[in-house]
Amino acid sequence: GVRGDGAMWAAAFGDGIDGVAVRDRMLELGVIARPIGPPTMAFCPPLVISDADLDRCGEALAAAVAAVPRS
Repeated sequence: GVRGDGAMWAAAFGDGIDGVAVRDRMLELGVIARPIGPPTMAFCPPLVISDADLDRCGEALAAAVAAVPRS
């Protein structure tokens, strides 16, 4: 699920998805995010972020989760 308040939000993954592996793949895609637990990724973008950049974050997250192996 995804939860947030204002510009800060987090995505919780199902069991078996490593947040660090997702973060590493997102970095390869040019997006910085922070794993805050094995199955959770936090996003704290700058307040001046554009809608297009927010879309890019969501797309990178989806691509990264799809690409990482599950345990």
